[in-house]
Amino acid sequence: MEVSVNGTDVDPAELESSDWVTKVSKRVAELQQQQKRARQDGAAKTTTLSGGDGEAGKMASAGYNGNNYGVSGGRSLKAEGRKLAERSVASHLPRLPSADHKIMIRPREGLTLTKLSVPVVGGEIRMAASIPWRKGQEDDRIVVNDRQGTLIYSTPNADDAKKMLALKSIKLDGKEYEVSNYMAAPESCSKGVVHGLDMRLSEKELELAFSHLQNPPTLGVRRMGNSNSVIITFAGDYGPRWMICFGAPMKCFLYKKRYEVCYKCGQLGHRSDVCDSPHEKCRGCGETSPTNKHTCVPKCRLCGKDHVTGDKRCKSLFRTPYMVKKRRWEMKLEEEPRKQEERFKADAENQRRSRKDWFRDRSSSKSKNRSHSRGRSESFPRLPLLETQGLHSKKPQDSGCGTQVKPKSVGSKPKRRKRGSGLVPLKPMTLASYSNWLVHVDPSEMLSADNLQLDMRSLRTPFTHRYFRFPLNCATCLARPPQTCRVILDQLADLNEWFWLLATEIREVEPGLLAFTDLDEEEMYGGDPGLLRLATVLLHCLLTRHRCLKVLAGLRNVLPREHRLLCDGIRHSTTLTALRLKGCQLQSHQVRGLITAIRRMGRLEEALCVPPKMPFAAYITSTTSLSTFRMTYVPLFANPRTLIGALDKNESIRALHLDSLSLEHFEMDAVTAMKFARVFHRPGSRLREASFLFCDYWDFVQLSSAQKLEQHWEIHSLVSQMGPAWRTLPFMRAAGGRSRLTRLTLHASPNDVESWQLLAAADQTRCLEQLRFDAVSEDALKPVDAGHEAGMSVKVSLDEGDRASVYFLATHWDRYGLDGRVEHEGNYRFYDTNTLTFREVCMVLPRYDIITTLQLQVDAWKDNCFKDSATTIAHFASHTKQLKELCLQFSVCEQSAHIIIQGLSNNKTIEKLCIENWSVSNEDIDVLCRWVAASKTVYHLVYNCNSYRSSQALLERAEEFLSHSYGLTYMHIMDYGPFFKSWLNVKNFLRRNKALVDCAAHCVLGRHVKRAAAALERVSWHPQLAYSLKNMTSLSMSEVKQKIKTSLKQVQMSFWQMSGVVKEELTCYERHDGQKQIDNLGIDVWLLIRSYLNVGDVLDSKVPKKRPRKRRRC
Repeated sequence: MEVSVNGTDVDPAELESSDWVTKVSKRVAELQQQQKRARQDGAAKTTTLSGGDGEAGKMASAGYNGNNYGVSGGRSLKAEGRKLAERSVASHLPRLPSADHKIMIRPREGLTLTKLSVPVVGGEIRMAASIPWRKGQEDDRIVVNDRQGTLIYSTPNADDAKKMLALKSIKLDGKEYEVSNYMAAPESCSKGVVHGLDMRLSEKELELAFSHLQNPPTLGVRRMGNSNSVIITFAGDYGPRWMICFGAPMKCFLYKKRYEVCYKCGQLGHRSDVCDSPHEKCRGCGETSPTNKHTCVPKCRLCGKDHVTGDKRCKSLFRTPYMVKKRRWEMKLEEEPRKQEERFKADAENQRRSRKDWFRDRSSSKSKNRSHSRGRSESFPRLPLLETQGLHSKKPQDSGCGTQVKPKSVGSKPKRRKRGSGLVPLKPMTLASYSNWLVHVDPSEMLSADNLQLDMRSLRTPFTHRYFRFPLNCATCLARPPQTCRVILDQLADLNEWFWLLATEIREVEPGLLAFTDLDEEEMYGGDPGLLRLATVLLHCLLTRHRCLKVLAGLRNVLPREHRLLCDGIRHSTTLTALRLKGCQLQSHQVRGLITAIRRMGRLEEALCVPPKMPFAAYITSTTSLSTFRMTYVPLFANPRTLIGALDKNESIRALHLDSLSLEHFEMDAVTAMKFARVFHRPGSRLREASFLFCDYWDFVQLSSAQKLEQHWEIHSLVSQMGPAWRTLPFMRAAGGRSRLTRLTLHASPNDVESWQLLAAADQTRCLEQLRFDAVSEDALKPVDAGHEAGMSVKVSLDEGDRASVYFLATHWDRYGLDGRVEHEGNYRFYDTNTLTFREVCMVLPRYDIITTLQLQVDAWKDNCFKDSATTIAHFASHTKQLKELCLQFSVCEQSAHIIIQGLSNNKTIEKLCIENWSVSNEDIDVLCRWVAASKTVYHLVYNCNSYRSSQALLERAEEFLSHSYGLTYMHIMDYGPFFKSWLNVKNFLRRNKALVDCAAHCVLGRHVKRAAAALERVSWHPQLAYSLKNMTSLSMSEVKQKIKTSLKQVQMSFWQMSGVVKEELTCYERHDGQKQIDNLGIDVWLLIRSYLNVGDVLDSKVPKKRPRKRRRC
């Protein structure tokens, strides 16, 4: 193809002539001359410094000019050193399989691998390691790293890897070279360094020292040379800050590799033991073959400072770990949306300002053209600015709708929101601002804001080491508080791993509402202080940044040490209504801070509290939201008049519970009892229920124990006036008169006279509905029975367990035989029985089918023949129709345990089962687990056996069947240490089942939301559901069961409303083809469809994102 254009033809000779001149500008010519002179000066300086040596010339071209380091060619020495370091570790090797075992082989004595053939070297290495080449070993690879002078042997075979690790020398070209080798850590692993360990500990002892449950899984521990520091290789890419060594926390630092520096030739990338250079060079100045008298001015090639290259003081010697690079990359990705949003805001602001300037210029030009017309300023002069009392207000702006903004008056104050009224809208918060908030709350305990922010960005669960995103912001909690917080509910398993460090957990107690409660496993508390503090930070986040935490309990371990952070969380909580501080030992200043936080919150409805000191008594006096006050397992105080006065002034508390007060801490005499009685029948009292459980202060207090003489005479006068009734008179006054008390529970042992007095007072009181005795003696049974015969069985009741045991012992128990029959249904508990007594009880058991609770405990088992008793227990368990609870606490062999478990597998009524000190085989464990999984009644299981084998089998089987079983809500195992991860999964399943029962109970009580309706459909058969409803209401068991059936029918008929598809009624569009729509189906057809469709099958609707409001243009 030829193209012709207009122009003048030129001969080739004329085109190649030297008369042509290239035309450049004057500026370009000057730059070319400057670059030429710079190259000549650099070459002269290089020749002067090194005498023509090539290596020194390279150093000089990089900016290495003697004593000065600076800019040469636009690049600093530090940047050049960083570039040299990166080149020294740059990998030009082929990619090896990540799952292979990689053995690093480092030959010594200056073996030059680049001058040898790679197949030859590989063959010699195989022969020396006794790994001959054979067919099928195509996966084995040998790679030569000529930069570092090492070899890499990669193989998937573990046996070949062990043989290669045993290699000590190789023979090449008739010469034998010693080698050192080690196995490289997998790519997905991380390393940490722990300092200050004993030099006498071996590697096996170090591995045993770091084998703690809270430590992440490790692959190996090796010592760094002959130092007291060790390198720990972790199984994952997570490096903890603390490691538990022999029970003591030790700081773990991130391991950083060094850039290899040769002490012989001064080059980067290899060490002196593999260097093949014939000449030595000074690491400081770079002089070849230096003498002892040469003048050295050191200059580091990595950082440019005045020390030799590779010095330990050089900070540039260490490489940046991959974990740090990954965090920086993630932080950069997180910061990019914020920066982009700031740029968008800046651009929008610039556009707004430019548009405003354009309107201003246009209006000014119009006013100039229309200056002859009378403007607004002439008829209505401008009002002066408000400058009174130092206040400056802007002029009112026109809203665009003909209205003006009314300016605030000078003396007006902003309206304050009432304390506790409404919900304060939450605003989005960044991790940086939240970290600053935490440091401001507790600056003495918290880390710096930057370190705390870094910890929250890289959170991982402490046991399973899964990545965990810090739940700082939630769209549901920010926009719609009544909705279910999906962020927290989806992360309950991960959050509980953190809270298990505090021996606590969170679980759902109402649809969408959570409770922070304590665990039975108290030994889980402890470990790394940093992890404990992060768990407390997560609890603070739930209290302040979310609206789903309703109950706060189980703080006896964390509140005394992190009281500032928790008080701040309680103060800013918007949904917390119950605070249960059971067993918290607090100081006076901590109690004052807690009461201040509770007052600021203003929504507390239930309190289970610490000893009521003066600040707490003041709170009890002033509170209006508290309806339940409970004290438990703590001493009261020496002077009870403070609490009595506070309760006397309060008008909102409805229930008063004083549990487990001991006589040695709280001496309640007759005078104090009479003052307590005033609280019950004071005018305007709303107190409905009182319980005095396990309190021995109603017994006679000797007059000599009184601390004051005045109190001594008061007690003496009361005893002389009231006579034998001085102990029961406070109860009689509490139940009589103007009292509104409906239930009174006593843990006491009254005699005949006192029992008759209490029964007479209960009979005369109209408001009192129930008088309950939790502990009675055998002498008090006759008056109680007389009260039942007189028609007072509705008001007077006894604890079933104690009453049945007393009747059993009083009527039917005989040392030589049991011939009678039990006439009263109830609980039977036999503690510390011997072998003979135990056999007698087992002989009588088949006669009784009215026992609801049976507990058998053998003190010492000396007879090995237990087969007959085991057969009797198995027969009773398989045929009984009333037994609900069974506790068997004795030692049996595998044969007897097999007999009892076979009988239990046929039972249909047991709800609680406790087994202790049994020897159970794996086959019987499988039978027991299959029975529990298929049972519709068993929800409580305790297995306290010392056999690790049976515990492991039980946990493995429980982990399998609990994934699709919803019956078991509580399970306790004595020792689960070696199987902790399986126990974590079991605990998550148990928490799920208990949450379903609680949500179903609230659905029956009228909480018609989708989550509650789905739970009711799932566990409507659960026995614990009926018990929960009975405790929450005043209904009988038959009424509770009827209410469950009614609610289940309502859920079945109101499927579309319960599932959230429609709000009122389902209405479909009319069809003209004659086909029926779903709203026209008959009830029978719909019930058939409904049998295959559950409320939980409908997916949840996503919360719509709130779009920003558009600005109105004037």
